[in-house]
Amino acid sequence: MKRSTVRAVSDLGPLDKLDEGGQGKVFRLSNRPGVLFKQYLPTVPVDVGRLAALIEAGRSMPTNDRAYLRQRSAMPTELVRDDSGRCAGFLMNAAPEEFWAEVGKNVKLLELQYLAFPPKAKWSSIELLDLEERLVYLQDVARLFDTLHRNELVIGDVSARNLLWKRDPVPSVFLIDCDGIRRVGNNSAIPTVETPDWDDPTIDDQYASVDSDRYKLALVILRVLLQRPKARPEDAVDDPFLERSPVPRQARELLARVSSDGSEPRPTAAEWLSALEGRDRITLPKLPAARRSRVGFIKPAARPVIRLSKRQ
Repeated sequence: MKRSTVRAVSDLGPLDKLDEGGQGKVFRLSNRPGVLFKQYLPTVPVDVGRLAALIEAGRSMPTNDRAYLRQRSAMPTELVRDDSGRCAGFLMNAAPEEFWAEVGKNVKLLELQYLAFPPKAKWSSIELLDLEERLVYLQDVARLFDTLHRNELVIGDVSARNLLWKRDPVPSVFLIDCDGIRRVGNNSAIPTVETPDWDDPTIDDQYASVDSDRYKLALVILRVLLQRPKARPEDAVDDPFLERSPVPRQARELLARVSSDGSEPRPTAAEWLSALEGRDRITLPKLPAARRSRVGFIKPAARPVIRLSKRQ
């Protein structure tokens, strides 16, 4: 572990608590704008080696990929230890201002749920994305998945709450709850939870892999385009909206190809990116199916999530 990846809690300076949840607390660093500290509860089992490996994976990426993920995710950037030397948590980037909006009387994160559900009256203060903007946004989501997969990282838990969006200046994504990301073939640093209705039905025991990530990427694309929060690939077959909409033909073809029974190879994130941009893909020789890593999910009754309430 590189020495520069570890800090002491006492070195962080004044901390401003934002919120707390099932795994711990999140603080704003007063002397480092845009940086947050996630402090784990003592009861949370943390594999420090895997958390350090995730941080090192981010540091060792090609320059362009590293810069992109810093702008698009809350990937752990530094370990933090307490006075006893125990891992207390990690530092991460905060979601930029553009990923927040006034919703009613509160300021909230712009979660994917606002795009996956039909518009609601209580969201009237939010300027939602139109179809063309949704296509641009989904291109960036595909780019995010592709960047992680090319660097041999698996997201695992994907949901309408950990993918954020912004409208200006260009529709873009921001991924939160990133300490559940793991290297291909490895467990995550902390126990992870599969979000209901975002499961891969071909994996009985909820194992995370690049292949299951690909399935969930298809769910994101389908649900944002149809504004149906529980839509599955079979719902895309002959859907009248998709048939008459300006969604690129290439993307419609990939939606038709996604199979929830695993009988067909799932489109890669790179294929989705090309299709959403309206570019034809080059057919390559068929490769063996992606190996599913034996990484288990814990499935409690409710998903422990830290939700940040923005302070005025």
